[in-house]
Amino acid sequence: MSPATRQWPGEARFAFTICDDTDNATVENVRPVYDLLAELGLLTTKTVWVYPPDPAHGFTGECLDDDRYREFVLTLRDRGFEIALHGVRSGDSHREMIVAGLRRFLEIVGTPPTVHVNHARNRDNVHWGNAWLPPWRRLLDRQDPAQDFEGDQLDSPHFWGDLLRKHVRYVRGRTFSAIDTLEMDPYMPCHLPRFPFVNRWFSSSDGADADRFVALLREENLELLERNRGACIVYTHFASGFVDTAGRVREDVREALSRVASRPGWFVPVTPLLDHLAKSVPRVLSTWHEMRLRMRARAERRG
Repeated sequence: MSPATRQWPGEARFAFTICDDTDNATVENVRPVYDLLAELGLLTTKTVWVYPPDPAHGFTGECLDDDRYREFVLTLRDRGFEIALHGVRSGDSHREMIVAGLRRFLEIVGTPPTVHVNHARNRDNVHWGNAWLPPWRRLLDRQDPAQDFEGDQLDSPHFWGDLLRKHVRYVRGRTFSAIDTLEMDPYMPCHLPRFPFVNRWFSSSDGADADRFVALLREENLELLERNRGACIVYTHFASGFVDTAGRVREDVREALSRVASRPGWFVPVTPLLDHLAKSVPRVLSTWHEMRLRMRARAERRG
């Protein structure tokens, strides 16, 4: 799908959304951002944990087990934001906990998650870490054992790949520094046959913390996105510096989001954006196209 043939609903000239990683998130340090997004008409996706993070895993944050946070998440859902999964918790989870966590997510949110994002070094991550290396690298280079994950290993107590495939439509894959995610990955959302438990992967653009987020959404980048009739899925952590100690959204973040909202974009959460794209791309990515995508990612890292 070339820029000239891209069509977005209505008179939109580009598509834009955000996938917010729940690491270290609390009601206090992310709610002001969501209030601003709602005020601006920017509907996005928020990942959540079902259970409290394991302190040994190095992350903090609230979860669906916390009454106040749960009510906050349900309010977001009712305002049109999408609720996605970031694993059932921060920390290694056995299949039994994952099964219970998926059931609990359904009970609370009302629908299964359609988007999942693997988390850090959770042993239950699916098709993640070293699995993304090309086969020759895995054979010839010594790999970090901490990047060997087991959520897709049938003989592991952390296996839940079958449940991911059954319930989840899209899983986050590569992240690029460019604002036009679709230009970097014109094949998304796609299935990779070597990763059988992920229905379709999607890529994202790097806005990991408030500084990177603001830099990504600078005026010239937004002009390029609109000119390309592109699509941007920003991957970020709203708990990483977006809100000050007084509970106010950083002024440069407010300005960046206002710049986006002032343009003729299509502002929807991740799933409807990917559903739209899925209508015009092959479901299965060929080996040749996967190699091209891998080379593009390597070239960007070198740049």
